[in-house]
Amino acid sequence: MAASDRQGQEEDGIRRFDPRILDRSVIAIPLLEAISRDENQVHAVIIDVNLDYDEGRDAGRKWIREAIKNAIAIIAPSDGKQGVREKKSDLSNQYIFARLSGKVIRELVRLDVEHAGSEAKMAKKPRQPKKRGKASAQSGTPALYRFRAIYRIWPDFKISPCITKSLATVKADAAQTSFCAHGVDITWAIMDSGIDANHPHFVRHGNVDPTSPLHADFTDTPNVPKGGNAALIDRFGHGTHVAGIVAGEQLADGTKAQAQKMRAVTRSVKGYEDGDSPAVETREVVLNSIRGMAPRSRLVSLKVLDDSGQRMLGCKSQSTIQATRN
Repeated sequence: MAASDRQGQEEDGIRRFDPRILDRSVIAIPLLEAISRDENQVHAVIIDVNLDYDEGRDAGRKWIREAIKNAIAIIAPSDGKQGVREKKSDLSNQYIFARLSGKVIRELVRLDVEHAGSEAKMAKKPRQPKKRGKASAQSGTPALYRFRAIYRIWPDFKISPCITKSLATVKADAAQTSFCAHGVDITWAIMDSGIDANHPHFVRHGNVDPTSPLHADFTDTPNVPKGGNAALIDRFGHGTHVAGIVAGEQLADGTKAQAQKMRAVTRSVKGYEDGDSPAVETREVVLNSIRGMAPRSRLVSLKVLDDSGQRMLGCKSQSTIQATRN
């Protein structure tokens, strides 16, 4: 902060509120940058309630809801598109979801600090706030922190499935490169709809040993071929998908052991944002290779979901006991 700014804040010995400092600490940077570009744009936001709020989290949530109404009344009283997303907010006791413009967001933060200042003056025995990471420094005036209802305001980011990006998303590729963490001598039990032992994804490293006595079926799978293992039949498909996330590797090198062409089909649902009827869009992605988190680990199939993906609770309990025993 420039010296002139500090002088203006501390004139007459009074430390005044500077919204620029507040914005940079309470409003998440990606959201702050978007507001700076266009403060009239309406954003989907997640308001994180301060866990150390002096009157408790429920009181903090109640105050924030009222403050949102007041901020809208001050900035955009005729805008019916802004406000709390009630159904979504009711599912969480920590977050409040809303659609607010940049101007309303700034006003909401200002109201929070103004309210905190008033509450702090009324408090008879001010105390230092509990620490929540770096939260004690976020308000500019640490003594006010416990009177602040809002911890942070985040943009409600759009997300999409990452069916072929999971490895990089959780940094498993970095672990494999840096520490050779490929899962050698580690066995994973997959409690799901079974594992297709003949799937080419498991051929390269022999992840599934069809002769292992550890595979078990808890669903009474019908029509099992003579000499076959029901736990290694996956007609529903989900278990094989999960097993492929954990282990296995496949290269599109054109050999008999590997596929000449691999593809992943992504599905996304669009239309909710604008109130339209949702539509499912699919897109094919051609892959040169794909591997699991621990590509060389062994897999044991404990089949607890039947061919329709259903299960009884007892199946899961039995499979859990089986896994812990072995």
